[in-house]
Amino acid sequence: MPTAAPVRLSVGIIALALLLIAEILFNIALQSQTLGAYIASRDPVSGSVYLALLVLFAVTPLILARVQLVLARVQLDREMGHQSVQGNNATRKWNP
Repeated sequence: MPTAAPVRLSVGIIALALLLIAEILFNIALQSQTLGAYIASRDPVSGSVYLALLVLFAVTPLILARVQLVLARVQLDREMGHQSVQGNNATRKWNP
């Protein structure tokens, strides 16, 4: 998946929409509630936590892209540092 922020955010929003559609359809089908009754059945505390987790679910692809970028930079820094140390050791062996 591309690391561009708009692409990652779009993927998260599409995934969130599909999740909500599935949840609402299953709730209507299995519990025989209307959409209004389903929304009204949420209490304020668990509903706000649920909403926060839905937002986190939507932005997770963007967060993972940032984490992957940071890890790639750390790995590159380690490789570059390791190569320079090896190069210094090699020159010491050849130039006593």
